[in-house]
Amino acid sequence: MPSPSTSSRRSAETLAPTYPPKAPSPLFTGRCFCALTTFAVTALPTRSYICHCTDCRQFSGSSFHHMAVFPASSVTITTLQSSPKLFPAIAGLSIGSSITAFGEPGHGTRQFCTKCGSSLFMTVPDSIEEMRGSVIIGVGSIDGSESDERLRPRYEGFCKRREAWMREVEGAVESEEW
Repeated sequence: MPSPSTSSRRSAETLAPTYPPKAPSPLFTGRCFCALTTFAVTALPTRSYICHCTDCRQFSGSSFHHMAVFPASSVTITTLQSSPKLFPAIAGLSIGSSITAFGEPGHGTRQFCTKCGSSLFMTVPDSIEEMRGSVIIGVGSIDGSESDERLRPRYEGFCKRREAWMREVEGAVESEEW
């Protein structure tokens, strides 16, 4: 049987906070094609969807863009030229020579790798209230996304532009527009 002093020491140790506070473990990690830029996400997506709009098709270089929306404060980005930075600190900005942004903060931006050209992150106009304070990440850049049910699209936008040969996503809410 432990002595009273050992027992009270253990309970004090378990109650004492850690300094500095331990960062939450990432739920998702990912990278651009050349791995110059990596990212970690500590929250679940607030939405996972497929968009068939012209802008998303052109940005992704595909017939649609599969994306996941995360709180910007849960995304940490690291490049080979910089230390880790939370997404809000770089929204709409370029980081060194690794990430370039297209667009204007408040009106929507798209960030991509300057070395390999990978589409990385996106923000939407502030007028879209439910997405304010969020960062959108292309699901294809997230490690292990092909087998992660948490990233399955639950919404499909601009279905009027869906390729004729493509079927709708089973169980996803569909919209002709946004």
